[in-house]
Formats: sequence, C-alpha cells, structure tokens
Amino acid sequence: MAGFSPFEGLVRALIKSDLFERLVHRLAQPVGYAARSYRTAFYVLLAAVFAVLIGLNALVETIGVDAKAQSLDFTVRHRLSSPKPDPMIVILDIDERSLAGMAEEYGRWPWPRSVLAEAIATLNDRGARAIVLNVMLSDPDKANPDADRIFQEVAVATPRVVYPLIRLNRNNDALSQVTVSMIPGAVILDKPAAAKTIAVLIPLFPGTHEKLGVANLQTDKDGVVRRYAVWWNEPGFRLPSMAQRAVAAAGAQTELNAAAIEKVVLLNWRNKRGDYQRISFVDAYAAMTGRGNLELATFKDSIVIIGVSAPGIATVKGTSASPITDDNAILATAVDDLKNDTYLRRLPIWLSAIVSLIVVALLARAFYLGVQDKTVNRWFGLGQSALVVVTLGSASYTPYLIDLTDSFFFGLAFFVIAKVHAIVDRSASRGVPAFARLGADPKLDQLIVVGFSGKELKRPALARVRSRLEHLLGVRNIFVLDNVFGEAHLFSPVCEGWRYFVIFGDKEQCRKTPGGGVEVYSGEVWISLDDLMRDLGVGGHVRLVSLPAEVARDAIALQRRVGEQLIELSAQMIQAGR
Repeated sequence: MAGFSPFEGLVRALIKSDLFERLVHRLAQPVGYAARSYRTAFYVLLAAVFAVLIGLNALVETIGVDAKAQSLDFTVRHRLSSPKPDPMIVILDIDERSLAGMAEEYGRWPWPRSVLAEAIATLNDRGARAIVLNVMLSDPDKANPDADRIFQEVAVATPRVVYPLIRLNRNNDALSQVTVSMIPGAVILDKPAAAKTIAVLIPLFPGTHEKLGVANLQTDKDGVVRRYAVWWNEPGFRLPSMAQRAVAAAGAQTELNAAAIEKVVLLNWRNKRGDYQRISFVDAYAAMTGRGNLELATFKDSIVIIGVSAPGIATVKGTSASPITDDNAILATAVDDLKNDTYLRRLPIWLSAIVSLIVVALLARAFYLGVQDKTVNRWFGLGQSALVVVTLGSASYTPYLIDLTDSFFFGLAFFVIAKVHAIVDRSASRGVPAFARLGADPKLDQLIVVGFSGKELKRPALARVRSRLEHLLGVRNIFVLDNVFGEAHLFSPVCEGWRYFVIFGDKEQCRKTPGGGVEVYSGEVWISLDDLMRDLGVGGHVRLVSLPAEVARDAIALQRRVGEQLIELSAQMIQAGR
C-alpha cells in the first residue's frame, strides 16, 4: 500500500544515517544477524503471540461491560448514516423559551401541576397514543393544593400516560417502607424478593402509581450513556423502564430476546438524519388554551415525551453520539429503538476474535513466504479498508454493529512489527554496513556469485535455495542483492527482476569442478550448485573466484571485486538470454 512507503523510507533513511551507525552499530549487527537467522520462525512466533493476545482481549471484552466503548463511540460518530427519527415520537420541550413565556402567568419553574395536567388531558383527547411525563412530582405544592387535586384527577382519567420512578441507592433499602410487591408492573422472580423493601422515589399522586417506569439511565464508568436497560434487573425481581412502559401503552410492544430483557440494549442514536421533532411547551400550551397557531393534530397517534431541556434545570449526559444530550432525547431514542426494533446488535466477541486471527494468519503467511512488498502492501491496504467499511457500513445502514476495530488494530500492529523485521532482514541480507560485517574474515577467500534472471525466477523456490545455502555456508556469509539495477534505465527491459546471491566461503566449503561447475560441501558430500538449484525448482548462473588475502581484508576492495563479478555475470546472463 502506497501509504506505508513513507514509513519504510523513514526506516531506511534512519538506517543509512551516520547517527544511527554511531549509536547502535554494535547492537544493530547482532539484530541483523538474528533477523536473518530467524527469518521465517519470527513470523510464526509473532503470530502465536498475537493469537494469545487476541484470546486475552476477547476474554476481557466478554467480562467487561464497558469493553470497546471507545470504538463504539468512534463508529457511531463517524458512520455515514443512521436510522431516521420516528416522526411519531414528539418531544414537548420545556425549554428556556417556555420558561420565559410562561413566567408572567405562572411564575418561575416549577409551575402549578394544573398546567401539566391540562397538557396531559389535551394530548390524550387529541389522540396521542402514549404520553411520557419525564418530570418527577414527588412533593406536594403547598401553595397550589387545588392544582395538585386537578393533576390527581387527570392522572386517574388518562390511562396511556407513563410516570417516572427513580431507583435510589440500595444502601437505603432498609430505611424504605415500600416493598417490591407494592410496585405495579414489577416482575417477581422469586417469592422472598416480593417482601423486600426497596428505596425508590415515586410521584406523590396515587393516580400515577399504576403507570410507573424506571427513569434511571445507566452510564458506563466514564459517565457516558451507551446502553438502555429495558427492564431494571435486580436479584429476584425486575421493574419496567419508562421506554418499555411507553411502547406498551402505545400498543407498539416488540418481542425482545432474552439478552435484551436480562441485560441492556445498545442505543442506536439518530445522529445523521435529523433530530426528533421538538415542540416548545409554550407554543403547544398556547394552542391548547386557544391562543396559539400550532396545529394540535400534530400529536395524534404520537408518543409524546414531556420533559425539561432548559439550562439549569435539565439533566444532560454524554452519549456515543454527542458529549451533551438531554434526557428527553435519550428517552426518545430508547422508545424509538424498542418501538421499531432498531437497537444495535453487536457482532459476537468470538466471531470478532476469529476475524482477527484470520487477518494475523494471512499476514504471517505472506511474510513467511516472502511475498513481494507491493503485493503485501496492496492487499493489506485493501483488507484494512474492508474492515473499516464493514464496521462503518453495518452501523450506518443496518441495526447490526459488525465492529471489526479490534481486527483492524491487531492487523496494523502485526503489519508494523513484521514490516520492521522484514526491513532489518532485507537490510542485513543486502549487506547494509549497520547490520552486516563484510570483509572482516581473511579466511573467506572464495567468492561465489549466483544470478537469477526474471524468466527463471520463482520466489518460493528462490527462498528455498537461499535457506539451503544459508544452512550449508552460514547466514552471515550470504547476501541477497535485488536492487543492483534501478527500475528506470536503458537496460530495464533486459534485467528486470534479476536477483543475485553473493556468497563468501573458504576452500573447504566451495570449489570448482573440472567441468567448470561450482560445488559446496554439505558436511558429508560435495553438492553441485546447479543440481541443488534444479532440485529446488529454480535455474541460475554461477561464478566462483578466489580472493587474494589483501582483498578479503579490505571492505572497499572486496566491494569492488564483487561489483566486477556482478558485471561479468550479468554479461553472461544477457548472452545466455539471447
């Protein structure tokens, strides 16, 4: 992938710099030798390490409730689309303008309960399918007892209204006089639970007690709302949430799987295709009292959420979609997801781990086999792009979140580590001074140059030949030159794809045969290089020359001699190719 060429270029520039050579010269050569010695085993070991890390990561994500929270937030905020807000869910917003507009007649917030009662009664009469009052009225209004009486009467007469119940700290359960069995709608899972006292805050008015839903919003450890508890589950019992009550009151209850009931659902935020319809309470109330222009037919067949968003009295929280979201929008999203079955379903953790293992295995195989850099980079780039597209695409256009961010980062980490190892291996194999010692052993007075033309070159077979020669003559004594000729020059059509092996040995390791061939000693018998290459599936051209002692000791003189032999061998290869 072209995007990684600057990274590789940076590593190469660092390797060639004087600073690098001065600082890590002594360390780099052993590293280069180790990289060459464990060229293929390194990728197998690295893949095994990553397999363990992937397994541990899957285990942590299975145990951790907040696992992958950041990847969820990133996906939701950067996805291309989202579900469209249900037009039949309306937020009747007690906003700052409502507080200002109602202040002259009703004073500061909180207003007399008769105001909310009149709004509820009118919405009910105008055909609202369900009404959710997201305002807690737990204390009597001593200044307006008649208003409280009116609210009680309306609460009794309007069955499709949901009121909030707030679960208080469990440490206060012993101080409460309310038992679980006293809460309408509670599902008792064992008999002893029914007798337990529970600390809750409920509305003052008895007419609301048959229509309560838990208003608590569950947050992750970082204080962000990502999930919604359809049922408030505690040992031995569970309580319905406000959203669950609302869709039930509207007759829009959907079937939920056991996981959704027992745990929580991931909210599918409407953050890309508009917001829920918000109507300022002051405008709606004016129309209800015959003074406004708002068409009250807007509320027919709607689920109406009455709540506060005015600064100073509203409750706001961070969500996956936004750092600031008021409780009414969160509740509307939960109602929408339950009504239309659009909450996010996540890819099973074990399946994500399998994808990560496949990504790592494919990369390990490519590096193990020595696949060309361009090919590896191209397919790696396409694979990583596919992981991103699948993650964002699934969250954008389906209710299924196929979160492959773990696979993306595991693949990226493996690629970077393997790439650095490959660069070090390649640099050491080419005889880069920082990673290889050249001309330091006068005993190595035999020079073998082997050339492979593009037509005869088969990379897997060439790798087998190289491995065999390294086993016979030592990793330190063999260098691979694949960059002798540049890519754009007069002779490119002739020598494209040529590779060379430069091998140093002594007279006990290599010799010429009477017929002009070259043999190397295996420790038991002499082996013809031509036969060895033929048996391993590749053909090449071989030259062997003896090096004077003064040349073997002098790196510059040795490099010149190698250059001369490469030129002569290249001429031989051109002649053979005619």
